[in-house]
Order: sequence, then structure tokens, then C-alpha cells
Amino acid sequence: MKLLKSILVGALLLNTVLSFSQEEKTEKTPEERAAHMTEKMTNEFSLSKKDAAEVGKLNLEFMHTVVATKDNNELSKEEKMAAIEKASNTLSDGLESILSSEDFAKFKEKQAEKKAKFEAKKAEQNQPELRAAKKTQKLFDIITDLSPDQKERIEKLNLMVENKIQVIKEDESMSDEKKKEFIRGNRKDQKNALKSILTAEQFAQLEKAKADKKAEHSEK
Repeated sequence: MKLLKSILVGALLLNTVLSFSQEEKTEKTPEERAAHMTEKMTNEFSLSKKDAAEVGKLNLEFMHTVVATKDNNELSKEEKMAAIEKASNTLSDGLESILSSEDFAKFKEKQAEKKAKFEAKKAEQNQPELRAAKKTQKLFDIITDLSPDQKERIEKLNLMVENKIQVIKEDESMSDEKKKEFIRGNRKDQKNALKSILTAEQFAQLEKAKADKKAEHSEK
């Protein structure tokens, strides 16, 4: 049981980190995040109103703790992770007391799947060539009328930017906030360079696809 709990807490922790790594794109309040978690669990496990309310309280307390911890600039990265892990333990204990044994095992399995996906994505994030290739292919899938010259310039641009970002990530002399600032700057330059490669119609098509994806993500 201790092993199962350890796996679950680790998965919860990684899932939380993944969720907040995306929050710059879709900022949500703790209440919204908790409500989303509760709605998914209510539907998945057919929770009664009473159990759904209890799970909702647990999720809200968890998200408030996570947000407060993340925003506390006085804590080191290690201290933040330890605080979130403690909150994950509390959430896990609470869910185990509410969900049936079968549902809790199912929940644990899904969290483990998310952990595996997180680890795969994390490995990819450390390989600029893979990131560049993935970004390039996504663009090619959206804009199908690119010329050979445009494709070559886009491939070179994406690889150059991802290599620059990798250097920033590995620079131990920079703070996390400074790294984020530099990465945002590189992304902005990348967008401007891409705009000069694409036609106005192609760039508008790309922006629309991004907006549609963002809207779809916010609804999940």
C-alpha cells in the first residue's frame, strides 16, 4: 500500500508541475482548476452529490496550496516541490477515504499514465532537434501550400531557436525568471521571423489554428 501511495503521490506531483508549466498560456484560478478536476472525477467515477462535494473540497484545498506555494518567492524550488508533495499526500489520503477501492485503483492507474506521458515529454524537451522537428511538422500540417524554399527556411529557423533555448535552459548562472524572460524573447523573435517567411494569408491561417487550439484546450 505504501508503494501504491508513493506512485500516486509522485504522479500527482508531476501532473501538477505539467499543468502549471502550461499556465502562462491559459491562466486559471484555483477555483476553476479544482472545479475542472472535480467535474472529471465526478463523471468518471459516478460520484454521488455528497462524495462529489467532499472531493471538491479536497481539490480546492489542494489547488489553493499549490498556487500559494508557486507564488511564494521566498521558497526555493526544492522547498516548493516538497510543499506540493505534502499537499499531494493529503489529497491522496482524502481521495482514498472517499473513493471505492476499485475507483481509487483506477484513479491511481490514470495518474501513472499521466506520469509516463510527462516523463516522455520531459525527455523530448531536452532534445532541441526533436522539439524543432515536432514544431516544424505541426506547421507543415497546418499550412499545406508551402514552397520548398519556405520549408527549408522554417526548418532552419526552428532548429536555431530551439538550440538557443536549450542553451538558456542549461545556463546555471541564470535564474528561472530570467530564463523565462529570455525564452519569451526568443519565441517573439521566432514569430516575427516566421511572419517574414510566410505570406499574409499563410500567417493568418497559422494564427487561426493556434487560436482554435487554445480555445479547445481551455474548454477541456
